[in-house]
Amino acid sequence: MKHEEILKQIQDGANRKCNRCGEVKKCNEFYIKKGKTENQYRFNSPCIECIYKSGLTEESRQYQKYYNKKWKFNINKEDYIKMLDLQKNKCLICNIDKDKVKKDFAVDHCHKTGKVRGLLCSNCNTGIGMFNDNIDNLLNAIKYLKGQLL
Repeated sequence: MKHEEILKQIQDGANRKCNRCGEVKKCNEFYIKKGKTENQYRFNSPCIECIYKSGLTEESRQYQKYYNKKWKFNINKEDYIKMLDLQKNKCLICNIDKDKVKKDFAVDHCHKTGKVRGLLCSNCNTGIGMFNDNIDNLLNAIKYLKGQLL
């Protein structure tokens, strides 16, 4: 399913059945997973509540986190830690220290080539993602913030 289709189902209040508890729940009660092909997504089953009830250990959460990085970006735990060390534990854009944020730094990558560029805090990664990696739009945003566009 395309990302837009997933979002539409969530907005429309669509339901789906959890494969663990058997309850029919709103789609926003399920995690969204990236499919194996580009621009393909799906709802994860079981539901979020069942995932938390299953009592995942911290060890299994850590394994899953690094498994996903390997699957999506072909970098393992050692590669991630090495990148973090090279960046002195800081986001490459805003320079915030990794210890000052709750979430792990995102693996930033080029959406055209898939090449990994570095590790960014969630805010910076989302920010450049919203600009679709378009340098002209980012430069215009800088001009706008400086009051140079009007």
